[in-house]
Amino acid sequence: MIIAAKDEYNMQPNIIYFLSIIFCIIGLILYFNNIWFGVLTRFKPTVVNQELVSLIRNSKPMNKIDLFYINLDKSIDRKNRFLGRLASYWNPIRVHADTPLTMPKITSPLICFTIVDTEYACLASHLKARHMAYHQGLDYVIIAEDDAIIKQDIDWDFLISTAPKDWELLQLHTCCIPPHWNQKSMGMFEDDSTLWVSTDSIIPSAAFYVINRQGMYKNLSRFVKGFEGPWRNVSIDLSSSTVNCHADMTLFTGIKRYICTERFITTESGKSTIHWSHDTFMFGN
Repeated sequence: MIIAAKDEYNMQPNIIYFLSIIFCIIGLILYFNNIWFGVLTRFKPTVVNQELVSLIRNSKPMNKIDLFYINLDKSIDRKNRFLGRLASYWNPIRVHADTPLTMPKITSPLICFTIVDTEYACLASHLKARHMAYHQGLDYVIIAEDDAIIKQDIDWDFLISTAPKDWELLQLHTCCIPPHWNQKSMGMFEDDSTLWVSTDSIIPSAAFYVINRQGMYKNLSRFVKGFEGPWRNVSIDLSSSTVNCHADMTLFTGIKRYICTERFITTESGKSTIHWSHDTFMFGN
């Protein structure tokens, strides 16, 4: 087939346009899959011990445990539901959640142009909780959001002691992974022997996690200017972030993190107080 020179010239912009669309689609898939949804994520098992899993599942709380929970002043019903679900061994310590009107000044890079103020306020609230724990001199702290539901009372100190020795953050709840995708890797969450896994991808949910002092320091010193002083004097600088500034991404990046495969934690269903997109993409346990 012979193509006239004029027709061949007219086809070139169409080819460029088509290839541009393809590259954009591939870029979006890689961005969301590897960093946000975890569809392409591959988990690496780090603690595999069937007997240990069984012991934890059948354990009971032994000590009083501090629990820092984040709650907006206006969310009184959520606070009451959260506190009403807690067993007596928990010592709940309320962290007054920041709002777009009360959060510290935030500087962010261009890559974060899609982030809404309520997402920044969520991030600021978690940094505030870490700041509180750090200044109280705690070796580690459990931080929860007020929609977290503890499905099973276990010996949490025992669970923490089973994590790899180099842990800095232990993620005890995950979301936003469509369960019908990535079944091979997600199967680790269903077996009876794998307890802790690691991954380079940011698997979301800051609903319930443990962070130790080293993890607090890494996160605060990187993103919170003036973290050595009182919270009212700090500012948040995300200019060193190499990922999108969603709260989970910033809170988990640069920290040695392990994910617990046991589903001891779930969350309330209902409208997000952060952004409608959180409702749209809520998959997982």
